[in-house]
Amino acid sequence: MFKYSFEDVEKFWNNVSENLNKFQHLCPQIERFHKYEEKFIMHTLKNKNSDILDLGCGTGRILKLLKENGFNRISVVDSSRIMIKICRNNFDSIIFIQKDFRTKLPFKENFFEFVILAGSTLNNIDKPDLVFKEVYRVLDKNGKFIVSCFNADFMTEKLVKSYYGKLPKPIELKRFDKKTKTVYIGNLFSHWFNENELKDLIKKSGLKVDSIQKKGIGLIAIAKKV
Repeated sequence: MFKYSFEDVEKFWNNVSENLNKFQHLCPQIERFHKYEEKFIMHTLKNKNSDILDLGCGTGRILKLLKENGFNRISVVDSSRIMIKICRNNFDSIIFIQKDFRTKLPFKENFFEFVILAGSTLNNIDKPDLVFKEVYRVLDKNGKFIVSCFNADFMTEKLVKSYYGKLPKPIELKRFDKKTKTVYIGNLFSHWFNENELKDLIKKSGLKVDSIQKKGIGLIAIAKKV
């Protein structure tokens, strides 16, 4: 897989930001997984005074969930200036940082009780090992990492065309590599993970896999820092 720059990442998500929610609703499988993912997160988070890091806020789907359920000690890192602007206008008392989270995050070690990497954010990262190592560094001892992604076992050409093929111009669906389960969109790609890939990624970061669940189109895991 090719690699891309932070500028490519920001440009892509800035272009998608206005219509992101609409595109997610175009795919019933993704919408169903998001609902399950939200229930899973709320079942896992217990202490409303926990320090939480949301990596890749998008237009605020997970932030809305957290705020509505009384969680306020939230920090956000996202690559898109426009995504952050949208969220900042809708949510207060949240720390927003625009940054490439493949690089060192501006937080001290062992700081967060929970780190969340939800939706399809992981699928769109070209160096996920760097991200997971940073999650390990900033996660508190006995802290939990909730990570979800699209499941390669459910990836079909029909699904790719029905979702990625409807992204707004100038973003363009270029090709779908069935062998590697990777979609190439403009200058970026989206790689869908199978269960073993996700397990390996977690273990190589130093985190311990607590559980991985398959739920429709997605995978959702809890990892611990021990």
